[in-house]
Amino acid sequence: MRDILEQAYSYIFEEALLDEIAKVAVYKEFKADDYLIEIGDY
Repeated sequence: MRDILEQAYSYIFEEALLDEIAKVAVYKEFKADDYLIEIGDY
């Protein structure tokens, strides 16, 4: 997880923030046509 965050966000976020995100982050993959949230649900 940390490697993915490092590649994508190291130029934006400080190391400490990336560490905190890595502690609680959950990596999930979705199909191209999957809904992440339905309209009206939140």
